[in-house]
Amino acid sequence: MIRIIRRLARYLGHYKLYVIIAPLFMIGEVFLELRMPLMMARIVDAGIPQRDLGFILRTGGVMILLALGGMLCGVANMVTSSIAAQGFGWNVRKALFARITSFAFSDIDRFSTASLVTRMTSDTTQLQNTFMMTLRLMIRAPFMMVFALVLAIGIHARLAAILLVAIPLLSFGIFFIMSRAEKLFAAMQRKIDALNGTVQENLIAVRVVKAFVREAHEKSKFRKSNDELRQAGVRAATLVITIMPMMTLVMNMATLAVLWFGGRLVGAGELTTGKLISFIQYITQILMSLMMVSMVFLMSARARACGNRVVEVLDTEPAIRDEERAALLTDDGEEQEDKRVTAGRIEFRDVSFRYPGGGSGEDVLTGITFTAEPGEVVAIVGGTGTGKTSLVQLVP
Repeated sequence: MIRIIRRLARYLGHYKLYVIIAPLFMIGEVFLELRMPLMMARIVDAGIPQRDLGFILRTGGVMILLALGGMLCGVANMVTSSIAAQGFGWNVRKALFARITSFAFSDIDRFSTASLVTRMTSDTTQLQNTFMMTLRLMIRAPFMMVFALVLAIGIHARLAAILLVAIPLLSFGIFFIMSRAEKLFAAMQRKIDALNGTVQENLIAVRVVKAFVREAHEKSKFRKSNDELRQAGVRAATLVITIMPMMTLVMNMATLAVLWFGGRLVGAGELTTGKLISFIQYITQILMSLMMVSMVFLMSARARACGNRVVEVLDTEPAIRDEERAALLTDDGEEQEDKRVTAGRIEFRDVSFRYPGGGSGEDVLTGITFTAEPGEVVAIVGGTGTGKTSLVQLVP
């Protein structure tokens, strides 16, 4: 994943400022939210027993201001994260399109058109969404978890020991699911490629399909690809959804343990009711932060599979490239000073061609020479299998 992040970080472009600002807003939201349980404890321990309505209203007013401030920080984080993620996705798609348009036919055949379309759309969108969620949840969750844990320990260190059991259990479950999820998501993306390929072939050759009455056969092919994608999606989803019941169970058990032991501490006078309430809120925030981390990790498992596919395209050098010393020539054969192409023609000079790894290795085309001037109609005539299509595909 580190390799993918380093490779794609260059596509942040001038959106890096938003990447810096977004976490600051999220830290502000976390700080304001962490103040809320302490204010609630003051109301329960000081305001309600003394029936001090003025104190309750003042403290409640502060809590409302804290909630509004947290909301504004959250909205600002969402806006800046969205701008950064959308800009990142735009740059990646632009780079992919530029790379794909430079590919030779052999490069396109290697990936397949359907796979390239999926990588530029679905895979890039998955990376974009994961990036946005990372700017939100992966900043919020660690800060919330660490500071809430510190505050919970400050309230009662022995009671906070319950987290020493809950956190490792959740962490182990997340790691176990993450280790298996990436392979399932990678398989699902390959099934999407296959489905896109089936649809593309059917649409391109729709006249042939109808002419030979092959609709039933094509429907069968589509049904097979669709079923394989469904099965791959079910396998991935089945693994992913197991994390929610597991986390809910651990969270409820931890809350129950806090209520049990905390209630006894309140009865013994070692802990006030307000502090117990705030402690439970901090425990909930800590475990919810772990749940947020698990969501981002699951998204990153799929994003890692998508990122490998995107980077594979970006790192592929075209099989056919212009020489560094290549120059545009005038009709007289002299080098042009203006490097822009203003006019041109198609010219083949003693061209031979064979498909890489193609059976006997014999040339499909041998010694082809012709010129097609602008506006001129050139007919290519020959029998079946003589290389007419191969010749046309050589035209860049």
